[in-house]
Amino acid sequence: GHLDGVVDVVAALIEVEEKHRPVVEASLGMRQQEVIVDTIAHSEACILYLQSNNLGRATLLPMDFVSTNGNAQAIKKALNLEGVVDTADKFVGGMDKIQPVLKHLLGSILVIKDVKTAQRLRDEDICCDCVTGDGVFISARGAISGGGDGEAGLIRRSSEIRSLGTELQRTIRLLNKEEENINKVKETLAALKKEREALAEEIHHEDIGLQSARKDLDASATAMEKEQSALVRLNASNEQMKKEIEQINNANLSFVHEISEFKNRIESEENSLEELTQRIQEAKKLNG
Repeated sequence: GHLDGVVDVVAALIEVEEKHRPVVEASLGMRQQEVIVDTIAHSEACILYLQSNNLGRATLLPMDFVSTNGNAQAIKKALNLEGVVDTADKFVGGMDKIQPVLKHLLGSILVIKDVKTAQRLRDEDICCDCVTGDGVFISARGAISGGGDGEAGLIRRSSEIRSLGTELQRTIRLLNKEEENINKVKETLAALKKEREALAEEIHHEDIGLQSARKDLDASATAMEKEQSALVRLNASNEQMKKEIEQINNANLSFVHEISEFKNRIESEENSLEELTQRIQEAKKLNG
């Protein structure tokens, strides 16, 4: 069930640069798994829930209850000594509201140069938990732990999960962007499809008009062929008429020539008759 006031486990809430991870992991140890809650009342509710459901145990860190003043005088003195870098809480980041918890967990642990520095601190009668840069942890009571990384700790896994989460969000944003682009392409394709359909309809109408125009053109061509045939026949008739008129004209000319010759013969006959008449009259005069 859901429990109010639960923030998260420590490892999931802190931010650590990879070069500082050995320091922080060694300093926290199993405390990486402790659960940060808002108040001590929320801690009590969580414990009651675990007990009621037989879910085991958990260490809770109520932000309104944890102490941040552990071994303050010794820490202050140690920070002035050679080989002491700083307190471990300076090597982590996180939300502002969990800073008291980070101070509680790491503020009393000294980050030192090497194990010899821990020996010098003991000689100065400074008893503090210490950690070296490569992750060797020296407790205030003298126990020393260290070695290889082995399996990745919670901090590394949490960092990897956050990185994967960030990458996942980036991928999701890219996918959403691509989806938007795809939708835009789909919209463009739909618009182009409509334009194509409209163009196809227009072409169809144009094709119908073209077919009608072709029929009209064919009819006009047929009519023109008929007119040309009639014109050819008319021209032929005209030519025939011209020949006939020429023949008539030639005949007329011949007839006129014949009439002219006939007139000439008549005039000649008339002249001859007139001469004959004069001769007869002259003969009558002689005989009388």
